[in-house]
Amino acid sequence: PNICLPDMDSVLNWDEARVCKWLSSVGYTGYEKKFQENGITGDVLVNLDSESLIDLSIQSAGTRTALLKNIYHLKVQHRVPINDWDYIPPTITYDNEWLGHNGMLDYRKIEAAFQERGKRSSRNMHLLKIAWLINVYWLSDATVKHLSDELSKMNSDMTRLRDEMMSMWKVIKDKKVY
Repeated sequence: PNICLPDMDSVLNWDEARVCKWLSSVGYTGYEKKFQENGITGDVLVNLDSESLIDLSIQSAGTRTALLKNIYHLKVQHRVPINDWDYIPPTITYDNEWLGHNGMLDYRKIEAAFQERGKRSSRNMHLLKIAWLINVYWLSDATVKHLSDELSKMNSDMTRLRDEMMSMWKVIKDKKVY
């Protein structure tokens, strides 16, 4: 996400207070104290990785990944060079390299990338595999959501049918003479 920052001084010059202000702006107010206590300035922030976030008591893998994604976007926004060892959100690589013109995953591009295995770094190959898995899970999630929605509709229809049948049964029962 592109975060609109009020002052665009270089992230590399940020002090601890400015880093904490940014943390708050991206929804991580709970970690401001740890960042302040550990002297995390802008030049340190842009070099954080998953292990250093664990050292800062961010135990949740999801939270670390989301924070690293925000740091990535911050680096891009401030034109800080992205290094080979930096976290790059799989969706960035995925969007840039493996989507076809229709916005869907182009398996021919993935296959070609796997065939170029010797030409790619192992890190990029891992990103490729992760992007592929994201697509598979996304499709699975979409299918599960669709099925869940359909079951919910069916449950609602069955409840309505039962209620209608009960009211009809009452009418029939009341009119029946013994």
